[in-house]
Amino acid sequence: MNSPPKDKKEIRVHVVVDPILCKVLRPHQREGVKFMYDCITGAKIDGAYGCIMADDMGLGKTLQCITLLWTVLKQGPDSILFFFLLFFFFFLYNNNNKK
Repeated sequence: MNSPPKDKKEIRVHVVVDPILCKVLRPHQREGVKFMYDCITGAKIDGAYGCIMADDMGLGKTLQCITLLWTVLKQGPDSILFFFLLFFFFFLYNNNNKK
């Protein structure tokens, strides 16, 4: 993982969702993606990293999760990318053992 030298200040930049995905996201889905990104980076609650997706059917949770994953893969911090990859392989391992 690439971490900046300790004597330099951390530079924060804006994270931008892919414009192609933004065209199909509804306003409430954009808010959901922002909320989830803030949760997984610890910006929402200090020291808490993660969130749970739960809502009525048909509100676009799958699209929001795909948008979040794509955004993190393209622009997210290395530590979050590592977490997603670790979770993905754990999910695949668990899923294959259930068969």
